[in-house]
Amino acid sequence: MVAPYDRREVILTTAARLFAHKGVKPSTIRMIADAVDITSGSLYHHFDSKDAIVREVLGRYLTTLSNNLVETLQEETDSATRLHNLVFRSLEVSNNNLYAATIYQNELHYLNESPRFDPIHVIVDDIQRTWRRVIEGGVRDGSFRLDLDATLFHNLIRDAVWFSVRYYHSSDSHTTETLAAEVTAIFLHGFSAT
Repeated sequence: MVAPYDRREVILTTAARLFAHKGVKPSTIRMIADAVDITSGSLYHHFDSKDAIVREVLGRYLTTLSNNLVETLQEETDSATRLHNLVFRSLEVSNNNLYAATIYQNELHYLNESPRFDPIHVIVDDIQRTWRRVIEGGVRDGSFRLDLDATLFHNLIRDAVWFSVRYYHSSDSHTTETLAAEVTAIFLHGFSAT
């Protein structure tokens, strides 16, 4: 017999995979229950709704990401290294939580439809503030350019990192560290050979 806590974890993992592949709206409690081999009624002993599952999957992922990024603020290092570390930690956490990262990217419209996802938005706002603090710190200390819009830079690098889970998967020949170094170099130094 599977312990209730273990069953809960199986439900979360199975639902995350289903949401990432099919989408949240088309996925039903019945589909999740069938995939876990329990009745829909039994699933409701663990979660009161499909949205509660979505909140927990995304909440765990985004909280882990936020905590990892906050560590970057506490590091005694230069702004460029700090930016690299934000990129690396974001890629690493997203790569380790591929289903959740995919759900977040694909379901922004769904998440914005209801206040029941406000706790998710609070965590995302914290993540965005961490990025802005690092970028604005680099502008203040002269590491980053003053003549370019810091908000635009933030939005572009954030999206490059967030959406990388759609095409990037770590391998022995191209590690997450390698990708983080390349992304940081492109954004800080460009792609020009001169």
